[in-house]
Amino acid sequence: MSRKRSVTHVLDNPIWHALTTAHAGFAEGDAFARRYPPDVTPLAAMARPTTRGYAALRAVLRPQRRAALFVAAPPTLPDGWQLERATDVWQMIWANGASETPEFPIVDMRPRDAAEMVALATLAQPGPLTLRALELGRFLGIRAGGELVALAGERLRLNGYVEISGVCTHPDHRGRGYAQALVAAVARRIARESATPFLHVNTANASAAYVYEKLGFQTRRRMQVAVLTAPG
Repeated sequence: MSRKRSVTHVLDNPIWHALTTAHAGFAEGDAFARRYPPDVTPLAAMARPTTRGYAALRAVLRPQRRAALFVAAPPTLPDGWQLERATDVWQMIWANGASETPEFPIVDMRPRDAAEMVALATLAQPGPLTLRALELGRFLGIRAGGELVALAGERLRLNGYVEISGVCTHPDHRGRGYAQALVAAVARRIARESATPFLHVNTANASAAYVYEKLGFQTRRRMQVAVLTAPG
């Protein structure tokens, strides 16, 4: 297995460090590989990408066999594993207070809003969002005419850091600053609790990265979201 780079910071392997600290209550697995329940999020991680790590990951992924991992470098897979999809992302970390943002009526999402959240995420495609997403963290939304049109919330939580995720806007309501306002509000709330917000953005989405930079985020490193399928 690849050992080209040793992990030196918790954010180099954020899913693992979430599942062994603040989100340990969600963890399924052992000391070598862990995952979230798939109906919460498809994320999983290994302590190290070693032969033993992949064997443990294969065991914990049964019967679904598929998971998404944040990896610091393109994975070298054991025989039988498949890389379904790999997406390069920038990992960005909040370095200072957000700049002035547009003001909109922002509301807290509740369990009763879960189906509407999933419907918006399915349309806007920010990444997987499940009906149990609110168990991972808090979400904020903006409504227009009673309809949920923009969303942002929390996903990975590890000691000292909270990931902002699920950022999306209905296609008919883009360009109004909704996502910017929501990300700023989520980041400020995380910071008030003495944690540091971070997020991941597709390297192809330069406009989103620019907005995040305006909000005070700085690029920490390049990562990859790898969707893997274990041998049958």
